[in-house]
Amino acid sequence: MNNKDRILKSLDFASFYQSHIPSLKVNGKPEVLGLCPFHDDHNASLSVNVESGLYRCFACDAKGDVFTFFQELKGVDFPTALKEIGEMAGMTNTDVKPKVVAKFEYKDVNGQVLYTKERIEPGREGHSKEFIFKHLENGKWVFWRGCDPVLYRLPELVGSKACIVVEGEAKADLLTSWGLPATCLDSGASSPIRDEHVQILSGMKKIIILPDNDKPGKAYAIKIANALHGKAGELRIVELPNLQKAEDVINWARIPGSNKERLIELIRGTPAWTPEITTEAGLERKKLNGIYKA
Repeated sequence: MNNKDRILKSLDFASFYQSHIPSLKVNGKPEVLGLCPFHDDHNASLSVNVESGLYRCFACDAKGDVFTFFQELKGVDFPTALKEIGEMAGMTNTDVKPKVVAKFEYKDVNGQVLYTKERIEPGREGHSKEFIFKHLENGKWVFWRGCDPVLYRLPELVGSKACIVVEGEAKADLLTSWGLPATCLDSGASSPIRDEHVQILSGMKKIIILPDNDKPGKAYAIKIANALHGKAGELRIVELPNLQKAEDVINWARIPGSNKERLIELIRGTPAWTPEITTEAGLERKKLNGIYKA
């Protein structure tokens, strides 16, 4: 268990939020309301769940956990918030050194590792996380890819008739554990989709895109759909139900009844995607030097 998880397990959320929001009325219920400190609030627009520690303002859409709250309220970075909230939880020595918490391998079609992507927590300059690419050169792991970006889980895509495209390796791994072929681009929603990516995916009969529930996620989905339109057999963008803003298929899978069978039902119930003149994200199809961009 890392320091963040230890703090979340030890901290009294009700006391924490009450100490910063005097108007918060704790009444024994999980959800309590108070005046939002992030805008000029007169209507008790801030909802706090004192069991999960999550908050959300229905007026200004501020949201997050205790660390987000403290960072925004005090104007501090994540390590500082971790240290100070840790002290409130009765913990000492919460200084954390960056460490690799996850590593993903990107391979060529033959299964040889081309490069890795490491998730580091905490990241530099106060960020809660950071991603680093490395490749093997002269027997040593050195920074950056060392080649052009490839699709995640590429060997499994070769010869596949269908694929689910997500935004992130952990999501692709989840779907693969369900027996569903899945992939992603290697830099999240900001990733360009290249001609070689399109070539691999365009031979499939069906491409399903599962966007994260936010504007960048939807823009990512439309960018991929635009690049593949007229090339892949059928495209569907499936928006998962009951997600909060910025949540994804991993969050959805934690909801009771959300499983492989339910996902397949949602896919089958989603109509094929067709280009629109104006999309929700206000995107147009653009191609420059073999790369599709939003």
